[in-house]
Amino acid sequence: MLRLAKENPSWGYRRLHGELLVLGVKVAASTVWEILQAAGNDPAPERNSSTWASFLRSQADALLACDFFETVTLSGARMYVLVMIEHGSRRIRILGATTHPTASWVAQAAKNLVMDLEDAGSRARFLVRDRDGKFPALFDTVLSDTGIEVVLSGVQMPRMNSIMQRWVQTCGAAPTDPRARQVRVGRPAVACGAVRTHTAAPLGAGLPRHPSNPARLAPQAHRRQVGLQRPTHPNRPPAHQGRTQKTRRPAGRENPRWGHRRVQGELARLGHPIAASTVWKILRAAGVAPAPRRSGPTWREFLTTQAHSIIACDFLHLDTALGQRLYALAFLEHSTRRLHIAGVTAHPTQQWTVQQARNLAVNLGTRVESLRFLLRDRDDKYSPSFDTVLKADDIEVIKSAPQAPRMNAHCERIIKTLRDEILDQILILNETHARKVLAEYQRHYNEHRPHGARNQLPPDAHQQPAPKPDINARRVLRTRILGGIINEYRYAA
Repeated sequence: MLRLAKENPSWGYRRLHGELLVLGVKVAASTVWEILQAAGNDPAPERNSSTWASFLRSQADALLACDFFETVTLSGARMYVLVMIEHGSRRIRILGATTHPTASWVAQAAKNLVMDLEDAGSRARFLVRDRDGKFPALFDTVLSDTGIEVVLSGVQMPRMNSIMQRWVQTCGAAPTDPRARQVRVGRPAVACGAVRTHTAAPLGAGLPRHPSNPARLAPQAHRRQVGLQRPTHPNRPPAHQGRTQKTRRPAGRENPRWGHRRVQGELARLGHPIAASTVWKILRAAGVAPAPRRSGPTWREFLTTQAHSIIACDFLHLDTALGQRLYALAFLEHSTRRLHIAGVTAHPTQQWTVQQARNLAVNLGTRVESLRFLLRDRDDKYSPSFDTVLKADDIEVIKSAPQAPRMNAHCERIIKTLRDEILDQILILNETHARKVLAEYQRHYNEHRPHGARNQLPPDAHQQPAPKPDINARRVLRTRILGGIINEYRYAA
């Protein structure tokens, strides 16, 4: 184990655990961790590096985020609203709304924001935004002059500004009412707030702020109906007594899309602290869905139940040592995690992509009969002919949502693995070299590399090798792949 760790310093304890299983050495992952720690080796290399999530958490008090969202008025006019959110307090500031978000308008909104932050004594040091063309260079300059550094999110990576995106989604999903619609015609930026204020008002009507005994709030007839009893402890009544009706009201009738956590938050705001699990139980007992739409399969459940019949594909790009950009088309079978590198080209035309689909059908052979779905994104490189070739084999094409890479997470993960283990470790000279490198890695990935989702089995393996007797007396041979970038281990014959 220590030899493997020494020869492969980038391997973590789980990767070492999988390699040992391939060699027939059955050992728990926790044991590998303890052995590495005892030997002074890092069980999880690079775990001390700061991730984007840890950066957001550690710098929450100093972080701002902003973004545009669109809304359409009753007259059909499309308006753009510029919103800013403080990460630490989740305070929202509507910077303005306009039908023409010009550079001067956005820059003036930045100046207004700076004055508001100075008046509030804000300690903001960073502002996260996307690369929207509506933000001019002057916008960043205004913020930089006040000591606020602008951090740009990655291209087509909305999760880097997830807190802002989550608020925009919440605002867009808020229920509407006649008063909100009237406000929305004139000032769409106020509409969401008007909706929330109007929704919260009737919930608090007639409810005491600090009930001495919430169990007494339920009518006697309701007590008998649900079988409530008087609390056995005089100072601590059961949490569900008296709050059942309050919990049913916002969740069941007035806000059918609210889940149990949203209901819990609204009750806490009204001065009724109650656990989320208690809200779940009350809603279940009342026949109300604690998590709306839970009866239908989620995307994760669909991928899990249909894994044996799903294949996914995606493009990845790589740059050669001479600066030429190449594109490779990768297919991944969900159930076995078997990887297929269909081809590499500098010009991925639609005709080329169609030909790769034909080649895939031939290479799969009889296995194509077990596949029912192909998951891909909405890239223009895929033509209707690409889908037609797959439909001829009874494979239905499912397109992921725009800018939603997590819907094709398995392909995104294999592309990251390709970059981490091979593409970022070697200089690609040309297209021929790229084909050879990817073909060699495909063989290693399918035949040897352990996979965590398959209980540390390689994609082409059906079971782990039987434990070897007297493993210490046998020599372990190392095979260097691609000049030693990747190592494979086997016992000597």
